[in-house]
Amino acid sequence: MMTNGSMARFAAFTLALVTIFVLLVRFAPTTSAVGGTLSVENVGHLGGWVNTAAVQGNYAYLGQGQTVTVVDASTSLPTQAASLGFPGEPGIVLPNGDITYVAYAFGDLVNVVEQVDISNPLNPTRTSSSTIGQAGKTIYGMDLTGSHMVVAQEGSNGFKVVDNSSTSSLSVVGTLPLTALDVFATGTHAYVVTGEFFGGESNELVVVDISNPTSPS
Repeated sequence: MMTNGSMARFAAFTLALVTIFVLLVRFAPTTSAVGGTLSVENVGHLGGWVNTAAVQGNYAYLGQGQTVTVVDASTSLPTQAASLGFPGEPGIVLPNGDITYVAYAFGDLVNVVEQVDISNPLNPTRTSSSTIGQAGKTIYGMDLTGSHMVVAQEGSNGFKVVDNSSTSSLSVVGTLPLTALDVFATGTHAYVVTGEFFGGESNELVVVDISNPTSPS
C-alpha cells in the first residue's frame, strides 16, 4: 500500500507529466483536417524523473530529482536554460514574479520551503530556507494571494497561512484544524481540499476566509 507521502508524489508526478505535455505541444504545428479536427505533433521532450512543474512567462520550472530545472519554453522545442540543486527532491515549485517557492523533502524533513531568486531565470539563486509547521508533516500544496501564502500540510492542523512578505524568511501567522490535501487561493478566500488519502473522513472542499490572515475561519 502506498503511504501518504508516496501518494502525494504520485499525484504530483502525474500533474507534472500533464503540464510537460501541454508545454511541449503549446507551439506545435497544427493543421486543419476534414471535419475541423486538429492534428498535434510532439516536437520534443525533456527526460528525467519529474515530481512537479510550473510555468511563468517563457520559462518552465521542473522539479527533477534533487534539482529545479529551468526550461526555455519560448520556442516549439523546449531547452534547458539553467538548473539549481537542492538537498532533497522538490515536490512543489511555485513561481511568483522574481521569486519561486520550492518545497522539498530531505530525510525526515518534508516541510522545508526555500525562496529562490529567479529575477534572472538563467541564474537562479537560493535566498532563504524555512521550515513550515511540524517536522515530519509533508506539504501537499501551496498557493499565493497578496503578501501571504496558504499551505496544505499533512496532520490535523494542516491549513496554514504564511507571511511571505520577507525574502529572508517565511513565518506561519494563522492555522486551522483541517486535514488538508491541497489548497488554492484567490483574494480573501482559500479553497482547501480536505480528507485522507486512504479511508478516514470523506474528501471535501472547504472555503476559508483569510481576510484576517492571523485568524482564518
